[in-house]
Amino acid sequence: LAELLEADIIGQVFDTYILLQNGDTLYIIDQHAAHERIRFEMLKRRMKSEESFSQAVLEPYIIKLKPTEFELVMGRLDDFRIIGFEIEAFGTNTIIIRSIPDFYDASFSSGDFIEILDRWSQAGPGQTGISDEALYTVACKGAIKANRTLAKEEIRGLLESLTATENPYTCVHGRPIILTLDKREFEKRFKRIV
Repeated sequence: LAELLEADIIGQVFDTYILLQNGDTLYIIDQHAAHERIRFEMLKRRMKSEESFSQAVLEPYIIKLKPTEFELVMGRLDDFRIIGFEIEAFGTNTIIIRSIPDFYDASFSSGDFIEILDRWSQAGPGQTGISDEALYTVACKGAIKANRTLAKEEIRGLLESLTATENPYTCVHGRPIILTLDKREFEKRFKRIV
């Protein structure tokens, strides 16, 4: 994937797809899918190394849960801690989140946590450890979204991180990250060649 790092950054289209050109090839990169892949692989690496990567929040999140959700959270506090959440019981079926993974920004919300919890609860009773499906949701929640303008420096950083992943071609859900079109395809579509 060295060709991505050597490519000229043309910009973005629809504030969702990054356009690069290298020679006669146009690369179209889904910025959300790329960032999601980067975050997922980073989470997997951090879990193996048991590296701490949480950040304290200025205003802790206080979340009222259903009894089954509360039981799930309390039973998996260590798993949540491993991925960066510091959670405590805070009354009947209520939790307080004092720290979140360091790659989340101020846009992280209680609703995001509930969505992560919902994905986790789908794993079924008796499952230990953190499933890839749960990590997909954790990775997705803070990833760069569609409709976000990126500076060239952000694009360059994203490309460097993407090329360092084990699987830079598909997001965690199996969708493609990179599409390529060569000059010949353009010429065919514009009927310059047959």
